[in-house]
Amino acid sequence: MTENVILTVKGHQTDIGEDATTELITGAAYYYRNGKHYILYDEVDPESGEQSGNTIKISDDRVDVIRRGSGRTHMVFEKEKQISSQYHTPAGVLQMEVFTSRLQTKRDEENIETEIVYDLHMNDVFISECRVVIKVTSKDKAELHIIKEE
Repeated sequence: MTENVILTVKGHQTDIGEDATTELITGAAYYYRNGKHYILYDEVDPESGEQSGNTIKISDDRVDVIRRGSGRTHMVFEKEKQISSQYHTPAGVLQMEVFTSRLQTKRDEENIETEIVYDLHMNDVFISECRVVIKVTSKDKAELHIIKEE
């Protein structure tokens, strides 16, 4: 895979009575070291306008999502494990627990696709069931289509 990639992160969250879907598509840097895939990208918070530097680290049995900035966190996903972490916000620190029920990664020469299904708890309260699909594609091979609304 090339160093310059297109990262797509699509999340679906189901909580009591509501569903929400989010999607991020951005350019990213990719490298492979010591059996792990690293994807580095910047993201702008839509509310504050603050930019954060983020890292996704994918190995065979674990995914780390590290976000820097005012909403910093380090989430760890390992199949059939519950892992606690802290989510730092301008309003204070929230304790998160993530139980990952599914973690699957498919790879080829130009693509990586990882699916994560997990339950999210904050401060010991169930928040939602989540599904995230992370796709990494070599920039040269990515097919992007812009749909213009009339």
